[in-house]
Parts: sequence; C-alpha cells; structure tokens
Amino acid sequence: CLVIEGDAGFSVGNIHFNGDVHIMGDVMNDVEIHAGGSIEIDGVVEGARIVAGRNLIVRRGIHGKGVAVVQVGENLTSKFIEAAKEIKVGNDILVDYMANTNAYAGGKICAAGKKGLIMGGRIESENYIEAYTIGHNNGTKTQLSVRSADPKHDSAIIIRDRAFPGTSVELQGKTIDNLVMTSGELIYMDGAIETKELGFLRKKLLEEQRENAKGGKYLILLVDDDPVLLKTEYAYLCEDYKVVAVSSAHDALVFLKKKQPDLILLDYLMPKMNGGQLLEKIRNSPDPKCASTPVFFITGVADNKTRAECLRLYPQGYLMKPIGKKELLEIIGDFFLNNKE
Repeated sequence: CLVIEGDAGFSVGNIHFNGDVHIMGDVMNDVEIHAGGSIEIDGVVEGARIVAGRNLIVRRGIHGKGVAVVQVGENLTSKFIEAAKEIKVGNDILVDYMANTNAYAGGKICAAGKKGLIMGGRIESENYIEAYTIGHNNGTKTQLSVRSADPKHDSAIIIRDRAFPGTSVELQGKTIDNLVMTSGELIYMDGAIETKELGFLRKKLLEEQRENAKGGKYLILLVDDDPVLLKTEYAYLCEDYKVVAVSSAHDALVFLKKKQPDLILLDYLMPKMNGGQLLEKIRNSPDPKCASTPVFFITGVADNKTRAECLRLYPQGYLMKPIGKKELLEIIGDFFLNNKE
C-alpha cells in the first residue's frame, strides 16, 4: 500500500503503483493516479484521471470540472460525483448524488444518500438504476439507460420519490421520453416496460434466489461471544436462511471442518482468538472453498487501527453494531443477489 500523507498535486506528480493507494488529502487538477489494486481518497477529486484495478472510495466526493475521467475495475463509492467527463465502473456505483456526469456501471447505480439525486448527463447500467429523485423541476435533461447483455435479465429504474420532466428512460431498447412519475419501479418484462410498486424487483429477485439456492436456503454461520446479540441476529435471519450460531472462534473452526457455510457473520472482539485472527486462519486454510468463504464483520469497534486490520483481510463487509433487522436483511440479501448464481 502506497500512502500519500497530504494532497496529490504537482509536488507529488503522477502516481503509477501496482498495489493499493491511499491519498490522505485531495487529488488536484491534471493529476493521474493508476493503481493495480484499490484507491482510497480521503478528500476531493478534482479534474484528475483515476484508474483503479479494484475499488475506488472517495470520502468527500468527485468535482470533475468537466474533465475528470475515472475507470474502476470493481466498485466505486463516493460522497458525490459532479461534472465528471467519464465514469466507467466494472460493477457498482454508490453515491449520495450524481449531477451532470456521464457514467457507466457493469452492475447497478444507486444514489441512496440524504439527497439521493441523479440529475443531468447520461447514466448507463447493466443491472438497475436507483435514486430518490431523478432530474430537476427546471427540466434538466437526464438520460437513464439500463441494457443487459442477457435479454432475460431483470432491468429496472427504481424511483423512490419522483422523476421530473426532462427525464428519458431506456430499458433493453424500449424508451420513455419525458418521464414524469412519483415513487415506483419501471421494470422491463415480456418485451415491454411495466410500472410496479416500490419493492417489486427486490421481492421478485429474493424469491428466485431462494428457489435456486441449494437445499432451498443459504447457510449462514454466526460467530459472536455476546449471547444476547447472537440470539438477536439468529432471530433476524432464521426465517429466510439456515443459521448456525457459535459463541467462539474455536467453535467456528470446528464447524468449518464439517460444513461449508455460504456466509459468515463475524464479531471482532472475542476472547482467546478475535475475529481478525479467525478470519486470517480461514483465509490461510488449505481448503480453497474454506479460504474463499465470504465474511462480514459485525462489530462495535470503530477505531481506524482495528478497521484497517479487518480490511487487510478482505472481508465482504464491515458492519457496525447495533444493526437493525431490516438493514441486516437488506445487506445480506443484496450480497447473495450480487454474488450467487
């Protein structure tokens, strides 16, 4: 990991690095950053060129000034994206809001923060596009397109609040010009665009997921030394998944020798062997299936040192306690939807 303790500007120059890059300040105009791994930027990205082989996280946002170009192999997470010339992402884009930007995602595009806005530019996805608000009441031209290589794939535009005049939509080649609507979902089904209530696509996909899951339900292993939290999480999950709950890292290792779960939800602070040590043992397992088991940390530890230690082992997620039933089910449901065939 290459760490720049400040801004990436003319004094630093362009950066080409095979591993991960962490910029602790801003990325200034005309700077190029190429990383074979992931890039984490604590500040703002201005009119720069960013290329990340894996993931890109921009904590304060991208203010592209009409010239910024961003290419990401996997996922892009940013506070906002404004006036970027080109955004191209292999999997998903997650932002608070996106304005006057041309963006493409091989997965989904979600504007799900406080603003939850997509306005201006051309936004293209191969899965679905979701926002609270699309366009603006001044008629800003906003183009949304969802086109999957598989014509049977579910394509959708999810609007949680409203779409304003000036919005145009294309789903699998079918178009709607000057879309005006309140909350709902536009779904491509049977060669046409249909309007459905919010939650329709998610419910449909989860039903298909459960039908296709081996044995009817995915198996989740819970590991937590707190009996109250263990029982609570078990109660949250047992209706939709097969769940095994253990109270120590040792018991988890014993279980993993007998059976392979589809996902592990792992506490960090545990006696004798903490969650980080357990995950390291899992990743170093001689059994490739065990070593590649998806893991989410669920922990109340928020300090940067612990977070860095957890992320070093490449978990699929890092969730903070306490976590509610709805949030937990959505996160796990989305994980299986995006990662299981």
